[in-house]
Amino acid sequence: MLNMHGEFNTIRLGGFFGKNLTVGAGVLLVDAKSHTLIGTAMVTGLHLGKLRDIAPEHARHNHNRKDDSPDVAVQNLIAAMIKRYGPHKCKETSLVSVVYLRMSHVPTGEDRQEEAPELRCDLHP
Repeated sequence: MLNMHGEFNTIRLGGFFGKNLTVGAGVLLVDAKSHTLIGTAMVTGLHLGKLRDIAPEHARHNHNRKDDSPDVAVQNLIAAMIKRYGPHKCKETSLVSVVYLRMSHVPTGEDRQEEAPELRCDLHP
């Protein structure tokens, strides 16, 4: 399981999540490959900015970077974002949304996801 204990963030390319979510909104966390439910979470904070400006403050709270030292987290986050989206779409100057979340429900038993999934945030219906 990814490091999703306490408050954590997910950082997404573009402004969609930063402009369309609100603090207090509920979201579903879904494994992007298997489409299985990871859990539900509450949005606790939102930030928009350029990747290079956002990374120093927010990288260490990212669900994939919580085990990294602060300096390494920044470098690894920027590299991972550029690798994920491609250098033609994502640059250090690209707009990103930082969505802070706190888990509100994690499935148990057979529904529980044990592997480290790629997060995709979907709004609650």
